[in-house]
Amino acid sequence: MNADGSEVRQLTSGKLESDPCFSPDGKWVVYTSMGGDSPEPVLWKIPREGGRPVKLTAALSAHPSVSPDGKLIAFFLQHTPQAPLRLAVMPFDGGEPIKIFDAYSSLDPLQQPIVRWAPDGLALAYIETREGVSNVWKRRLDGGPPEQLTDFETDQIYWFDWSRDGMQLVLSRGSETGDLVLVRNKV
Repeated sequence: MNADGSEVRQLTSGKLESDPCFSPDGKWVVYTSMGGDSPEPVLWKIPREGGRPVKLTAALSAHPSVSPDGKLIAFFLQHTPQAPLRLAVMPFDGGEPIKIFDAYSSLDPLQQPIVRWAPDGLALAYIETREGVSNVWKRRLDGGPPEQLTDFETDQIYWFDWSRDGMQLVLSRGSETGDLVLVRNKV
């Protein structure tokens, strides 16, 4: 739709589609879908104006992020349900990943994986939770060890992104609490 809410247009009509991400030129939307010929989530892209969607991945993959130059897509990849979740990078047109990282040492099932490109396009940032505490980490595409960007000692991070100038991170974080209540049937 336009910024004023006019010209609303449905782009997709598949099953359980989520995580839309525009290409920097605004011509494509990359997204996760459970539809088509795959029983698990995979990545697709569709022109902004609508049309025929293009399947990008075959293995379980989700949460895409398009690089600042529009040439690459970062996403989370899992070759089998028992395999660890990994961070992958592939060409914008799809195909086999050109980089795969063991980014997560522990994945909290309640936390949605998020990957963001560093503003310079040379690294990926992601949330990693260790012993119940989340921090944002950065992984350079040219290799080297992961670099911790935040140093929180409590709570979980639920979402983050870079500021428009690329100089700061904005994030939402907090803690999850719950209570157990016993209800008895008094007759």
